[in-house]
Amino acid sequence: WLISTNKVHFDMENMASCGVFVETPKVSAEEASVLIKGVVRNKDEDNKKLKLSNTILDRKGTIVSKEVISLSIRKGESSPFSIQVKSKKKPNLWSPESPYLYTVETSILDAKTNTVIDKVVNPLGFRWFSFDADKGFYLNGKHYKLNGVCRHQDQQFLGSAVSEEQHRRDMQMIKDLGANFIRISHYPQDDAILEQCDRLGLIAWEEITIVNYINLNKAFAESRESQLREMIRQHYNHPSIVTCGYMNEIMLGTLKN
Repeated sequence: WLISTNKVHFDMENMASCGVFVETPKVSAEEASVLIKGVVRNKDEDNKKLKLSNTILDRKGTIVSKEVISLSIRKGESSPFSIQVKSKKKPNLWSPESPYLYTVETSILDAKTNTVIDKVVNPLGFRWFSFDADKGFYLNGKHYKLNGVCRHQDQQFLGSAVSEEQHRRDMQMIKDLGANFIRISHYPQDDAILEQCDRLGLIAWEEITIVNYINLNKAFAESRESQLREMIRQHYNHPSIVTCGYMNEIMLGTLKN
């Protein structure tokens, strides 16, 4: 994909993420809070006075909450932002049985004309989870047995050149099997997969590209840490993800060179 932006835009050089990070610091059946963070970059030759708008919409497109702040950014500089959106009472929770998704629209506007300069749209799913060594996995306070499969994205005659629709089809087939869980192995795959997991309520585990062997030198460790950071930041806003893995079958051997 080739992405073109205005000279004023959300920072896309943060590990190739979308530049906007959506957090849910507190979630319960009674109330949920939303924190939206990111960075706006001004690569123009003039100072800019801007507005930053954050709108949360429900499944029907009805506005649930909206917050607007002002930003002044000097030419060639960047401005971080952090916006606490008004808490949502009685939120619809995301789960395998009811994968309810809200939408977060974050926009940069010209302060004088209200013209939209850049806009990023992210999914928002309210859920909380925990792992217990003795009792297992809990989502929204409910115990779940995770039943699922492992999935690679290559297909016969195509290799990894798989279309988005084929990815979505595979996720639907996994859901239709009765699964509630998928291990995306063992490399970050197409965004369409996680988007479909969000929509279908498939709980996801994804991994980076460590498989079979590891190398003990410093460059190997630094490369793998960088890949893990990239994966986490690029897929930060997907409610389906509960685990970010960093290895696969590495006990098979170690390269000494």
